[in-house]
Amino acid sequence: MRSCSGLVLLIACQRPALPCACESGHGFALSDEAPCQCVPPAAPLPEATPETTFSVGPGEALDWAAIDAALAGGDVLVSLSGVRDERLDVLRTDDGPHRLVIDGGAERAVVPGVSTTYADVPRHRVTVRRLEVTGSRDKGVYWRAGDDVVLEDLVVHDNRGSPAVMLDYANRTGHASASFTLRSSHIYDQRSECVYIGGSEGEDQDAHARVVVENNLIHDCRRALSSKDDGINIKDRIGEAIVRQNVIFHTGWGLELGSPGTYAENVIFSTRDNGVHFNDQWGEGFAGVTVEDLVVVSPGAAGVRISGDTRPSEGIVLRRALISGAPDAGIVVAAEHRVEATLSDVTVADSAVGFRGWGEPAVAVDGCVVSGNSARADDVMSGATEGCESGEVPDLSVLSGPDGVFFTADDPRR
Repeated sequence: MRSCSGLVLLIACQRPALPCACESGHGFALSDEAPCQCVPPAAPLPEATPETTFSVGPGEALDWAAIDAALAGGDVLVSLSGVRDERLDVLRTDDGPHRLVIDGGAERAVVPGVSTTYADVPRHRVTVRRLEVTGSRDKGVYWRAGDDVVLEDLVVHDNRGSPAVMLDYANRTGHASASFTLRSSHIYDQRSECVYIGGSEGEDQDAHARVVVENNLIHDCRRALSSKDDGINIKDRIGEAIVRQNVIFHTGWGLELGSPGTYAENVIFSTRDNGVHFNDQWGEGFAGVTVEDLVVVSPGAAGVRISGDTRPSEGIVLRRALISGAPDAGIVVAAEHRVEATLSDVTVADSAVGFRGWGEPAVAVDGCVVSGNSARADDVMSGATEGCESGEVPDLSVLSGPDGVFFTADDPRR
């Protein structure tokens, strides 16, 4: 078992972090004495003035016939308040162009779960925002299917089922969503996985066209209900995944990815397994995957593991990455099948080994820094990384920097 000594980041030693108040966005403190660190919200989305508003109190049911009828004429706002005893079931059947917004208000209405139910009925053009979702007997937020869905500024915690937030597999529902967005939310204290975006489950068919997961604070996903406890899990055959500016810690894998896209500016620390894990169990390999501006500190195994376990991959790009404190290797390329990857401007520090690989990795390295690692590289990767320079690593004791806000100019990243 690893010692709790070392970086301030590890003082909590996997004890649950504490939510704390931020001027904007969501925050955490690693202990009673630790500073509050804040994840800022994503930029506001364009918003129209609703044609119809329904105000719904804590003991009142939503009138879906009336809501559907109003949506035929324009955008609709459903304003929720108070603490609800029953799960919020989103049952829109109108498939017209107008948007439904369900808003818990500045005081954040409380609901024991949000669900579209398991009926194979897409619920299109819905925004759910400013709710506290807790006490569900099942998942926190479950979306079966739907186009142009936005989940925003939610606080999701202490729900009994897994995952905390889920978009179901397209092959199960018969509907590949055009766009699904999870943004500016705080997801924590979850048994098993926190955020799970289903794909096509290995079947030869397209999954969702576009998925965006941005500016979320995700932590304390614990292995209790299953063997998986990832922070963010992006499954196979999604047309484009955009996963950016998320802070993830106290999870199994921090970020599991299985679809092409851009994974940018994510901060991952104190995981129980790999910080970033490329999972090629399903799908067509990783052509078109770019991971950039990444920080991984104190993962339980590798900082980044790029897999070629079941199929070849090409066109993988990892650039501007800072990895520190990996007990395995900073970067692992596990290539039973040929994997072509480009590493650019990467730093690996204070790890068991900087780079490790086996099988058939074809790795090109354009700029790398190593510092304080037990070994530079094994035989397979050494040809690509033998030109790494020695260099200094910034102070990583507070990853949000002196201002306590992530993704600002004072963050300790290269």
